[in-house]
Amino acid sequence: MKKYIDILIWGEFIPNTQTGISISNSNILNVLNKNNNKIEIIEEYSWKLSSIKKMLYCFLLLKKHVTTLFHFKPKHFYFNIPLSKFGLFKLLIILPVARLFSHKTCFTGHLHRGDILPFYNKSVLNKFLFRLIMTLIDRIIVLSDIYSEQMKKIGFKKKIKILHNTSGIEETKFENQKNYTKNFLYLTNYIKSKGIVELIECFADSELQSFSLDTFGNIYEPKTYDEILAKKTQNITIHGPITREQLKSTLKKFDALILPSWNEGQPIILLEAISIGLPVIATNVGDIRNISGSDYPFIFESHSVESLKKTIFEFNNYTDKNKLGEKLFQHYQTNFSNKIFFRNVTDLFK
Repeated sequence: MKKYIDILIWGEFIPNTQTGISISNSNILNVLNKNNNKIEIIEEYSWKLSSIKKMLYCFLLLKKHVTTLFHFKPKHFYFNIPLSKFGLFKLLIILPVARLFSHKTCFTGHLHRGDILPFYNKSVLNKFLFRLIMTLIDRIIVLSDIYSEQMKKIGFKKKIKILHNTSGIEETKFENQKNYTKNFLYLTNYIKSKGIVELIECFADSELQSFSLDTFGNIYEPKTYDEILAKKTQNITIHGPITREQLKSTLKKFDALILPSWNEGQPIILLEAISIGLPVIATNVGDIRNISGSDYPFIFESHSVESLKKTIFEFNNYTDKNKLGEKLFQHYQTNFSNKIFFRNVTDLFK
C-alpha cells in the first residue's frame, strides 16, 4: 500500500547552504509544517563539488526523485528553476523521468533570479532549454509583477503565481532610535557578482577613510575573497559568516546595510534589514525598487564605485535617518510581512 504525501520539496536549505534561495525554501517549509502538510524533502548540497562530481550527484538526485515520487505520489512537487545551462540540463534529466512516475503531481517551479529576460535572450541554446523546461512545469512562481510580465513576454502561458519573499527576523513595531556613526555593513556571501570588489574599492578611497565597513559572509569564490583582502584598508574589517541567530543583533549595530549586487531577484537580506527598520543602500537591479519603495533615495547604479560613493555621502548628509528607517519598516509591513507570506504560501499549496 502506497503512502501518500501532500508535497515533495527539492532544494537547498539552511543551515547547510546559506543563500537567499535556501532561506526562502526554509521559510516555505516552515509555513507548510505549520499547516500540518505531509512533506518529504530532497535536500541538495552541491556548492563545493567539481563539475564531474556535480554530474554524478545529478544522477543520485534522479534516483532519489524517482524513488520518492513512485512511493509517495505527492499532490505537489516544488523545486527551484536555476538560470544556468547546467541547472537547466539538470532539470531536463530529472523532470521528464519524474513525470513518468507521478504524472498526476502538480509540478511547481520557483524562479528567484532577476535576470530572466537577459538569460533567455543571451543565446539560442538558453531559449531552447528554457522553453523545453517550461513544457514540463504546470505552474511557475515568480517574485513580483515585473517578473510575471517578463514570463508573459517569453510566452509562458501556464499559471504564473507571485510570491514575495519575507524576513525571518521581523519586528512588530519600529524602535530604531539610534545615533549614526558612519558604520556600514555588507552581509551576503563573498561572490564577485554581489559587487563586493567595488564596495571594497569604494571604502578604500581616501575620501571615505572616516567611514567604516564591516563585511560578513561565506567564501564561495576564494579568488574574489583574496582580491578583497588585497584591496582592503584599515577602515574595512572582513569577517566570516554569522549564524541566523546572530543576524538581528548584527544588523542593529550598523547605520545601514549596503548591497552592491550586479543582479538580484528580491534579496532577502534587504527585507531582513528593512523589517527591523534599518536603512539600506542598494543597486538599482531586480526588484529592489519594489522592496525599498519607488521614491527611496539611496539607490545607485551597479558596477559603479563613483555612484556608490556619491550615494554614501548623500546618506551621511541625510538629516532624518530614523524617519527613513521607520518608512522602510512600514513599507515592509504593508507588502512583505510574515503574515502576508504565510497566507500566500498556504494558498499556493492547498
